[in-house]
Amino acid sequence: SRRNITTVGKGLGSWGSLEDIRAVISFGLTKQLIRRDFLLKSVVSIGELERSGLIYLSNTSDGWYTIVMPFMLLKALNKRLSYDVERIEPVFEDNLLSIPTHETPWQWQDFECFYGHFQKALIDSFICVQESKIMNI
Repeated sequence: SRRNITTVGKGLGSWGSLEDIRAVISFGLTKQLIRRDFLLKSVVSIGELERSGLIYLSNTSDGWYTIVMPFMLLKALNKRLSYDVERIEPVFEDNLLSIPTHETPWQWQDFECFYGHFQKALIDSFICVQESKIMNI
């Protein structure tokens, strides 16, 4: 294949574009079904990302998968989006994805604050998934 894969940022592997990262986060958050041959905007397939170890797919049935989005992967990919906010906004403000520690544990107020942002992120993610599917036709 003659696909060009460029590195976006450092430390998170080779991503075709920031739009690819946004689409992967969107599919992961919404648990929308996807196939390995699904092409992202940079013409990198979901299967290629999985083979390179950048994402993990969970098999559902008949060649359909969901993208597993662990918290730390979400945090890392979201932070990568925040490096270029003029093009693509991060899904969440970085302070909303704080990691609890003994000194700063999560409080119920943190979840109250996060809930509204999470609902907006889900809506935006469903829109992003639909746009990705339309571009893939």
